[in-house]
Amino acid sequence: MHTYRPNLAFPIYALAQFSNNPRKYHWELAKRVLRYLKMSVGFGIVYSKPDESIVKAYSDATWAS
Repeated sequence: MHTYRPNLAFPIYALAQFSNNPRKYHWELAKRVLRYLKMSVGFGIVYSKPDESIVKAYSDATWAS
């Protein structure tokens, strides 16, 4: 899930904590997540072959410090 839909990681993690004893509020939130999934089925990142044969990557992380 973290690889394909990282935007769902937190809501599913939070709902999973109450899977043993869900309340009405948790069911409403679960339905909201399902509605979001239904709405966002066609969303995604499309990868295509670049025009150049050089791969460029950028990062703003400073792992050395």
